[in-house]
Amino acid sequence: MFATFAPAHVLRGGSIPDDLRDELDALAVRAESAGHPHLAEELREACRYILQCSSNQAFQGIFERMTQEGMISEAYHKHLEKYLAVNTCDEKGGICAFNGTGNSSRHVVSALGLVHPAVELLTEPPSQERVNQAIDALFGFCNDLEYGVASMVRANIENCVRVHATTGGSTNLIMHIVAAMLHAGVDFSLSDYDAIRRAVPVPDLFDYSLTSGRDIFALAQQCCDGSVRGMETVVYELVNNGVPMHLDAPTVTGSTWRDRLSDTSGLSADGVAENPIILSKPRRAFSGIDVLEGNFFETAVVKISGMPTAQIDEFDEKLFLGVYFENEEDVVEALLDVRLLARLRDDRAFADGDLRFLARANGHTGPIDSEPYDGLYDAMVAARTLKLLIIVSGQGPVAFGMPEMFTPAQHINANRSLSPLVVLISDGRYSGVTYGAAVGHVTPEAAQGGGILYIKTGDLFRVKLRDRRIDLVEPDGSGGVRLRDIDPMGDRASLGTERLSRIVERRARWIAPTNVMLDVTDAAHGVVPKAVAQSADEGYRLPG
Repeated sequence: MFATFAPAHVLRGGSIPDDLRDELDALAVRAESAGHPHLAEELREACRYILQCSSNQAFQGIFERMTQEGMISEAYHKHLEKYLAVNTCDEKGGICAFNGTGNSSRHVVSALGLVHPAVELLTEPPSQERVNQAIDALFGFCNDLEYGVASMVRANIENCVRVHATTGGSTNLIMHIVAAMLHAGVDFSLSDYDAIRRAVPVPDLFDYSLTSGRDIFALAQQCCDGSVRGMETVVYELVNNGVPMHLDAPTVTGSTWRDRLSDTSGLSADGVAENPIILSKPRRAFSGIDVLEGNFFETAVVKISGMPTAQIDEFDEKLFLGVYFENEEDVVEALLDVRLLARLRDDRAFADGDLRFLARANGHTGPIDSEPYDGLYDAMVAARTLKLLIIVSGQGPVAFGMPEMFTPAQHINANRSLSPLVVLISDGRYSGVTYGAAVGHVTPEAAQGGGILYIKTGDLFRVKLRDRRIDLVEPDGSGGVRLRDIDPMGDRASLGTERLSRIVERRARWIAPTNVMLDVTDAAHGVVPKAVAQSADEGYRLPG
């Protein structure tokens, strides 16, 4: 098949009207006066963002907690949500301005060589002249097998992975990249993606920010005025930073990347003097999606580019106590409960000995052994030495069609009491705009008997982000920890059977039959029909 793609134009983000901003400012002052400074800080932080559907989710959680605290009525809560919603999106249609799945897809398809630069990053629908450039090029190569879609996908896969990494692309695009290679006839999996990702360090060359006016709409404006050239500039700057790119791979211009980059006009990222998004010098030496392993799962992924270095430091090499949820609805209800942390304390969700062990392991500096349970728990929350691994199972492709799970991640990010304490892990997938400590795509999923099915609240975990591991552990008797096995045929067998009956037999009925995916590969293998995977018989080998 020969094809060229024209992505939708980029929408301008919304803005909060002045009268609504005045209401929100007054609400923040009210929160401070009522003794809830965290809510005031969270509200002011949400107001800093370009208005979009993801920021609306943050506002929703803040308003819900304010309602629970009696600061606003339910009716006023709904008024604020509606007023924000109608000012969020441009009415013309297109792709939202944040760097989510839509724009990550744009970057990936462009990096695969399949988007003509005339239609790549636009602020308005393409003119007929721009469309003609893409179509004319298509007719120029439509008899050359090297320019078939499958051939270009295979030839550009390393370029694609490295562009996806440096631009901080969506977590769920990993599945789609794997799927693209399988549909191109290549036996390819998450391990191959990871091999490309780790073969050479990929720096962070994408200074995207929703609080400083550096969204994808701004990038499209910079491309339209000729200051930069979109993914051509990204490829150029990756090469300048020592990242090997396959410059002789074909693209839909009917020429190679090398040919395209031979014209250097507007190519350098330094062409943008004010508020550049594509950079010539990295922000950090690393970026992209990390593939994790653990002793209760085979693979999982986390957008390390969506975690500031301080947040990585906050969670790396720490012990966590698990809090288990069987589906997204339950975890969202819990995260919106203003008393969640207090309820876990009052319900004694964690054994006394485990809490004290965690305090010592995580370097808690206050009294530990002499402190009553409630006092120690509260002190650990305040000192951020209490760490919680929130586990959400039953969200994978077989269990529930693998719906987007942005909401719980955003309710954690927007909550200043929870965000320093919580890492989220799930066999589901997240929206492309998800950021922070959100680990997804756990395989095998719960519905297929994966270890995540057998986790209990109170289990102990060790998180090692820089080593790309999350493990179920137990005290070793000498102050350290050792890996702990889950025996699904042992003491947790009945627990697994009970959960499976809910996940597979009952909860699956909540979704439309057309969304049920029973004959597909897992998240590490692209979530494609098994027939597609079986027919992908061309081997992949990383060059070099």
